[in-house]
Amino acid sequence: MSLKRNILYAVLWQLAWFAAVIPAGKGLPWVGLVATIPVILVAGWGRWPRAVAVMAVSLVVGLAVDAALGFSGVSNYPGGMFDGRLSPPWMWVLWLQLGLALDLSLAWLRPRLWLAMLFGLLGAPGAYLGGVAFGAMLAPQGKLALGIAVGLAYAIAVPLLIRLTRCPPSSS
Repeated sequence: MSLKRNILYAVLWQLAWFAAVIPAGKGLPWVGLVATIPVILVAGWGRWPRAVAVMAVSLVVGLAVDAALGFSGVSNYPGGMFDGRLSPPWMWVLWLQLGLALDLSLAWLRPRLWLAMLFGLLGAPGAYLGGVAFGAMLAPQGKLALGIAVGLAYAIAVPLLIRLTRCPPSSS
C-alpha cells in the first residue's frame, strides 16, 4: 500500500466522518452515505475482494456494538430503528470506514493489539461525543456514561476487528 494512498485515505476518512455526522445532526442523514462513496473507492481500488470482506466484518461488529450501546440505554439515535436504539445507516458507513482504516492507514496497529485496544479505548469516545455535540445522537444517561461505555466497547471491538480480518493487507 503506497504512502500517498494511505494518507489520502486517512484524510478522506476524517472528512467523511464530518460529512456524515454534521448533516445527520441537521436531519440530513443521507449525506453521510453519499460522502462515503469516495472513501470506499479509494480504499477498495485494486483490492475489492479484500475491501468487501473487511467492510462486511466491520459492519457486523459495528451493528453489535451500537446495538449493545443503544439497548443498554447509553446511546440513542434520532431517526434510528427501535426507538433510536439501533444505529441508522449513516452510522453503519462509519463502521465500514473504520474497518478500512484498520486495513490501510492504521494497519500498523495489526501486530500491536494492546495499542489497538488503547486506540479504541481513548479514541472512540471523542467520536461519539462529537456526534452528541453535533446533534446526530443522544446520550440519555449522560456524556460520561456514554464515553466510558464507548471506550470499553471499542477497546474490545478494534482488536477484534483486527483479529477477524487478520490476513495481511493487500500490497496493491
